[in-house]
Amino acid sequence: MMIEVNLLPQELRRVEHTPLPRFLVIIAGTALVGVILAFGAIMNLRKLPDLRGREMALVTEIASAARSVREHDLLLGQLEEVKQRKRAIAEIWRARIIWSRKLEQFSEMIPKFIGIEKLTLEEARRSAQGNQNGGYLNLGSVCAGADVDRLAMFRRILRG
Repeated sequence: MMIEVNLLPQELRRVEHTPLPRFLVIIAGTALVGVILAFGAIMNLRKLPDLRGREMALVTEIASAARSVREHDLLLGQLEEVKQRKRAIAEIWRARIIWSRKLEQFSEMIPKFIGIEKLTLEEARRSAQGNQNGGYLNLGSVCAGADVDRLAMFRRILRG
C-alpha cells in the first residue's frame, strides 16, 4: 500500500467535485422532499378551519359534559341520602315491631288493678370501657284499691 502526498499548494490543486449524476439525484430528491412538504403544509392549512370548528364543538361538548357530571354527582348524593333515610325508616320500623311485641308482653305481666300513667325508656349507653349497661325503664303507675299486698306482688313481678 502506497501513500500519495500532494505537494502542490492549495490553490493549484485540482478541486474534487461530486459527480454530476449523483449531484442531480441529490438536487432532485431535495426538490421532491420540498414539494411533498409544501403539499402537506397546504393540505393541513386547508383543513385548519374545519379543525377549529371541531375544536369549538368539542369545547362546548366538554362544558355540557361537565355540567352533566355535576348533576350526576348531585343526584348520586341525593340517592345516597334517600338510601340512608330508607335504612333509618326500616330500622325504626323493625324497632317499632320489636317494641310493640315487648309492650304487649309487658302489658300481659301487669295485673288488671295497676294503671300505667307514664312509661319511659332510657336506652343503653356504652361506657368508656365499651361495656353496655341495660338502660332504664321508668314506670309511673297507680294501684286500684288500698291493698298493699297487691302492690307488693306487682313489685315482685317487675323485679322478676
